Amino acid sequence: MTDTEKDSRVQGEGDYRAARRHRRKGQETWQSSQRTVIAQADVERKVALEQCEALSGSPQEACKEMADERYELSKADAERVRGGM
Repeated sequence: MTDTEKDSRVQGEGDYRAARRHRRKGQETWQSSQRTVIAQADVERKVALEQCEALSGSPQEACKEMADERYELSKADAERVRGGM
């Protein structure tokens, strides 16, 4: 094997390692972003449920259902983004 062949082989291995590091960093960034979106959805749901407590009867139930639906949609959006990666 000539020096040029050795150099190109080493370069190829370096490119592969760099690509793996880049991909791993992208996955970590996505996971952090997804956790942030879900945490924000948790907070928004808690606030909405507290506001629902001011109501009574049927309006209160509808308010709680709407808060739960928004929460589930936010979680689904976070998962959908994951599927795109």
